[in-house]
Amino acid sequence: MPFLLYSSYTSLTGPRLAKGLNISWGEESPRETDFLINYGAGSGFDIPRGVKKILNHPNSIRGKVGMLRLLIGHPTKVSIPYFSTAEALSADLQSGKMTYPFIGRTRSHQDGSGFFFCRSQRDYQRAFEMGATHFQKAESIKDEYRVHVIMGEVVVAYIKTFARDPLQFALKEVMGDFNTRFPNCREGELDKVSWAIKRTLKCATLPDLLVRTPSRGWCYTQVPNNNLPVKVKQMCLDAMQISGMDFGAIDIIINNEGAVKLLEINSGPGMDVDSLDYRIYVSNFKKQIEKYTAPRTPARANFRTPAINIAWTQTNRGVVYGGTRRPAH
Repeated sequence: MPFLLYSSYTSLTGPRLAKGLNISWGEESPRETDFLINYGAGSGFDIPRGVKKILNHPNSIRGKVGMLRLLIGHPTKVSIPYFSTAEALSADLQSGKMTYPFIGRTRSHQDGSGFFFCRSQRDYQRAFEMGATHFQKAESIKDEYRVHVIMGEVVVAYIKTFARDPLQFALKEVMGDFNTRFPNCREGELDKVSWAIKRTLKCATLPDLLVRTPSRGWCYTQVPNNNLPVKVKQMCLDAMQISGMDFGAIDIIINNEGAVKLLEINSGPGMDVDSLDYRIYVSNFKKQIEKYTAPRTPARANFRTPAINIAWTQTNRGVVYGGTRRPAH
């Protein structure tokens, strides 16, 4: 039975996909399965017995910093903003390799959390205290895309654009996640939760010009594959090939100078059940499951009928002579 493995960071989308695929799911690797989908579960799990295929094998999952280090080793194919680890940041600032402003990021992040805009030493020290593990040079963004790649092909791409009403758009996004996590919440309590979230969002500047996610007032507008900039598409395909991953969502930008910069690869992108990308992932995952788990048609036995060694045999229906039946007289 195929199995979808997810983590606490993909605990909303993981079960949604598994239900759409009609397969088992969980946060712990099964002891035995013939097909495993590693949906943002990282690399620290045991390989099940009898598995024929793992989508996003743990050997291809390196974490945010590990993936950046891998990609930076292929400068002719992939360009990323300069990054520094928490341990090397002070030295990089002193040498001038890293300059302000830059973005502090945590090891894992979800829906725009774990981002820290650093303009000074005080800012990055606070980012350290709040769990930042690496830092990337801030880029001036002209356009930002999210590009989904499955099995070496771009299956759908979006450009991130302002929502018409950022506050209402963000509220709808957050309340949708709340209802998924707490389906038994009473209507009166939902009104209170909605008010609290709306009040909190009003304290923020939306849309957020730093973090472009739905909960920050940004919507994803589909870009037909033939309208996706060639350099953007090619860098996404090259990055996925270098990573060794079977599927993922790439966040990639074109800066104000026209340069293409890859920000990160997401091994467990979030999506709603009514979204286009959800339907595409379910369809593509089904094809892979059928490919590796479909029962094989038994091969026909290659044999010949043994030759009859007798010249003739009398039967009650006729005579078998030289292997050919003749009417009896």
